[in-house]
Amino acid sequence: MLVVTQISGEIAAMIGLDEQGQAQSRAAVAGAQVWLKEQAVFREQLFAGLRAAVEARDVEAVRTLSVTANATASHARTGEETAIAAAAGGLLTADAQVRHEEIMAAEQDAERARRAAERVRALLSALRRPPVGLRSQRRAWIRSSVQKLLLAAEQADGALSAREREHVESWKTRTGFDGVPTQPGPPAAGGRQVHDVACPACSAGPGVRCETPRGYHPSRVARLRRSR
Repeated sequence: MLVVTQISGEIAAMIGLDEQGQAQSRAAVAGAQVWLKEQAVFREQLFAGLRAAVEARDVEAVRTLSVTANATASHARTGEETAIAAAAGGLLTADAQVRHEEIMAAEQDAERARRAAERVRALLSALRRPPVGLRSQRRAWIRSSVQKLLLAAEQADGALSAREREHVESWKTRTGFDGVPTQPGPPAAGGRQVHDVACPACSAGPGVRCETPRGYHPSRVARLRRSR
């Protein structure tokens, strides 16, 4: 706009032109004046739209209009235009900071999930080779390990494979952490009550097939009945 204004003034000041040259000069000046008026209207509408976008906190609209304003209306700004541009810049800076924080938080969540998934894999590996010892101690160790496994699996979120999720659910069911209540068994001979309890060898819940080799306990199905 500044260059057009200067050239328009120079054309209007030209002297010594013949009639045809003067006509062409007047037409050029008139055309330049029309263009300048159109640009003034465009500029006014541009900053009005930018101000409305800032007030509405429409970040995408502010970003688009700011690019246009900086490309076509960066010179000879009024005080109002300068204030609008500054407000737009502040909004874009704040949005960039929020986006950066969201990215950092997502990366931290992903790292926590990755570490939790590693704990799940380590616990699954350990549960496949439980320590040798008294059955009661073995059962307590397994239940404690499965509790840790379930917590780590929840923290791992989507970092586990479908197969790993299946293993976790299997241990959850086998150790009775699925919320299924233990049902009392039928009365034994002599009027004593018989109860279904978890397998003392592998801690599988009642009615769940055991994973330990035959010989640890009399049945491959964890339905050990204890009279009392």
